[in-house]
Amino acid sequence: MMNSKTLVFCITGESYSRVFHYRQAMDLRIVKNQIERRGMAIIHHFRGQDGLGTIHEIPEVGEAIPWYSTFGQGYNFTVRPEVEGAALKVKSLVSGFPLICTEILPSLELLLPEGYQYQEAVDSLDKSLLSTPTPSLIENQERCEIELRIPIELLVPLAAWKNWGEPLTQYEFIFAPSSVGCEVIIQHAASGEHFNLIQKPLG
Repeated sequence: MMNSKTLVFCITGESYSRVFHYRQAMDLRIVKNQIERRGMAIIHHFRGQDGLGTIHEIPEVGEAIPWYSTFGQGYNFTVRPEVEGAALKVKSLVSGFPLICTEILPSLELLLPEGYQYQEAVDSLDKSLLSTPTPSLIENQERCEIELRIPIELLVPLAAWKNWGEPLTQYEFIFAPSSVGCEVIIQHAASGEHFNLIQKPLG
């Protein structure tokens, strides 16, 4: 039977802190890579201000976020539920991509103690607090949390997939935000088959 609520993986506390600082460190390496190769870096956020621009000197960590083109936020999140908790892997989407970063960047791997849960729909949330535009990947920096979600409208087609069912330890869930939404890929371990879902930005 399909659950009538949203499937949620929560990144909070120390896990959120590690993800936050990992992305800051990778953002700096990407900016540094561009400046060292061509004398400038294309950025979309600098010292608290949003807007596309260029810089020519290597900034301090956390000061600049590079422009990720159609890669959106620049990182994907892979979650694999386990008997206790869930394994999380965060990876740069532009690692080794010549236009943005030629360096091969490391990924971050950690365990989410809370695993997964089912919650009410995203409409119940205060969207003014969100720093990300899609209901499949919601980050609230004030609360120091990221929620990776499969909303009920995406669970409906997923429920018809022949490989879908409990337990969730059978699957990997890949959340790949872009400039036009968030792609969610569910990988079934036993068959190797996958199911793709795309969540549009919040209106």
